Amino acid sequence: MELHAGLLTEKGGITICTRNSLGCSRCWRLFQLPLNISTRFKNPALPTEERVSNILRLMTLDEKTAALRTSTAVPRLGIPDAGSSEGLHGLVQRPLPGFGPQNAIPTTQFAQVVGMAQTWDKELIHRAGEIQGIEARFIYNNRAKYKKTPLIVWGPNADIARDPRWGRIDETYGEDPFFNGTMAAAFAKGIQGDDPENTGARRRC
Repeated sequence: MELHAGLLTEKGGITICTRNSLGCSRCWRLFQLPLNISTRFKNPALPTEERVSNILRLMTLDEKTAALRTSTAVPRLGIPDAGSSEGLHGLVQRPLPGFGPQNAIPTTQFAQVVGMAQTWDKELIHRAGEIQGIEARFIYNNRAKYKKTPLIVWGPNADIARDPRWGRIDETYGEDPFFNGTMAAAFAKGIQGDDPENTGARRRC
């Protein structure tokens, strides 16, 4: 979808495109927003839900689709890429083939997920998630040094492992839905942290 950014202007409290004398109907639909709404998501004093809603209203369909890929950046809105990392049982920060020169970053590694499940200890799984979340935030906050931004963690895996022919059973907590959900939730909550505002020293992913 073409956005005529160089042709946008303000008219009657609405941002429109002046590609022709009537404006561009495509851009009119995309940018039919109050002029002061474009920076509301940058205000940390506003509720998170309001800020997220603001971003979604401002994003084009192409931008939303692009955010489903490996980069979450929205350059037009000044939103940087949060980055991502494999993280079923520890952040994977080793060099990956095909991505050019990279430096490995030492991180805490835990047992395979099916092995952690055998502890039957959701508090321990929660603690493992906490450590992973802290390390992800540390690397992100020091991205100038590490050149990595692993805030979106690919884990936990809440799939049910009921068929031994599936080759990734080791990535799950088992075949019981209740147990699997309990452990996966504990791990996810550990990664997210216990601060409802997700601020300060306890800020995670």
